[in-house]
Amino acid sequence: MINVSISSTFILHPYAETIKRLFITAILSSPSFGERNSLNLFFTDFNKFECENHPLSFLINPIWLPKNMSGKVSAFIVGATGQVGKAISKELAKTDSVDRVTLFTRRQIDPSQGDTENDYSKFTVKVVDYEKLEENHTKDFEGFDVGYTAIGLIGTQSIEEKTKVDHDYLLEAAKLAKAGGCNNLNVVTGGSSKDSPFFYMRNKWVIEQDVSALGYERVTFYRPGLLLGGNRENLPLAYKLSSPIVNFLDRGRFLSLDVPALAKVMVHNSLQPAKAAVEFLENREIHKQGIKLANTNNNNK
Repeated sequence: MINVSISSTFILHPYAETIKRLFITAILSSPSFGERNSLNLFFTDFNKFECENHPLSFLINPIWLPKNMSGKVSAFIVGATGQVGKAISKELAKTDSVDRVTLFTRRQIDPSQGDTENDYSKFTVKVVDYEKLEENHTKDFEGFDVGYTAIGLIGTQSIEEKTKVDHDYLLEAAKLAKAGGCNNLNVVTGGSSKDSPFFYMRNKWVIEQDVSALGYERVTFYRPGLLLGGNRENLPLAYKLSSPIVNFLDRGRFLSLDVPALAKVMVHNSLQPAKAAVEFLENREIHKQGIKLANTNNNNK
């Protein structure tokens, strides 16, 4: 159920909840939103992100008060220097509805990270100590609408180190962002299985469970296969050698995924109305959505 701000008249009225639901139902089922079943919507919990971003949201005041009256969105990226993080940054740079982006990194970087095609003036780089996030950086995670996490190790690091980076750092950042007001989190995981013999897949399953338990109003997990076409120099040799082979053999992208497509789908999907409080997008579905978005962009040029 969404939290709404209503006037004293509505608070004192004995039928305040019914009146509130009827009014918001009428707005969300309006033609500007799209075809909806008003009866079903009335008996369904409203989606906060959906209400805030509805084109008629201003009519819901004082029943519903958008957090950002300008309609613009603030975002952060954890794992901004990896191949997926760089691609997400590039997509956000091209997205007009996002007017503030913070990159959380371990070291100072140029926010463009070599991209000379887009404007990164709305970007800020915040250097953080992931070992002391709660101690030193609680306020740095306040005030965001949307978050993206693409943090993780690829290589021969120990299980302890991979757990610390992939799980612990991510979870701590997600906790701080939630406490700071963010309620739309997008997380790159990958192959996930509770009973897998492989640590990587078991760890991803634990990540999904623990992040889901934080109580975000909306969290989406993206499960790509082998990532291809990313901009990252320090990939393991085995990864570099296998990528061209997989790229050739898996043309339909059943087991692999192009990094730019993943980033495009993540940004686009995060700014659309949610289908559920917790969503999982598998490799093949991300690929198909990426093709549709690419075709739409080409047709609009």
